Amino acid sequence: MHEFIEFVVKHLVKEPDQVRVTLLEDERRETYELEVAEGDIGRVIGKKGGNARALRTLLQAASSLHGQRSALIIKEDRPPPDDDYAAVDDESAGEVHVDDDTRGDDDAFDEPEEGESETPEL
Repeated sequence: MHEFIEFVVKHLVKEPDQVRVTLLEDERRETYELEVAEGDIGRVIGKKGGNARALRTLLQAASSLHGQRSALIIKEDRPPPDDDYAAVDDESAGEVHVDDDTRGDDDAFDEPEEGESETPEL
C-alpha cells in the first residue's frame, strides 16, 4: 500500500521528490501518514477535499482486497497561531458574547404605523 500511495500522490504534485509516506501500524489497522511540499498540499486535498476523499477510497478498496483496514493522514505544516488569537481565558472559552447594540432593530418587522409607508426609504 505504501508504494501505491506514493505512486498516486507523486503524479498529483509538482514536487514529487518531497512526497513522504510513513506507516504507523497498530493491531486494528495500518495508518499511512502523508507529507508533501507546502505548495502541493492543495493539490493533494483538492477542491472541497475531493482528491483526498478519492485517495482514501482507493486505499480502503485496495486494503480490503488484502483483508486489511487502513487510514490516511495528510500532514499539514501550519504556522503557529497569532498571539492575539491563541490567548483565550479558560473562563470565557466556548462562550459567545453579543453586545445589545449589535442585535438589530426588532421594529423592522412590525406593521407600519398609520401614516407610514410600507416600503422603507433607502
